[in-house]
Amino acid sequence: VCLAKFASGFNTQALSKSYPDGSHDFGLFQINDKYCRLGSADGCGASCTDLVSDDIVKSAKCALKIFQKEGFKAWPAWKNNCQAIDTSRFIIKCSLRVPSGRSLWFNHKNSIKEVLENH
Repeated sequence: VCLAKFASGFNTQALSKSYPDGSHDFGLFQINDKYCRLGSADGCGASCTDLVSDDIVKSAKCALKIFQKEGFKAWPAWKNNCQAIDTSRFIIKCSLRVPSGRSLWFNHKNSIKEVLENH
């Protein structure tokens, strides 16, 4: 949730300005086109246009694949805004409970992955 806030401002239609190398970031998680270009060796299985949608399933699955390969280092927005803070404040209105003084850390190998695979 922190990544989505700082990468795109929760905007599923977000498209970054062009980087010096000509690439762009797409959608809620601002996924770089090196992951969504047709034929990309680093591909996540979604087209870049799939990532600019209010239906975030493909974006979330793509982000999970990138995370499994590279961790959060693929997202400067995470390093610059989320890495060193208590991220539980981003889910305060959700039904999840986080013990006081603890950060929320998800286990990408089970809960998030299971949700995405079963959608």
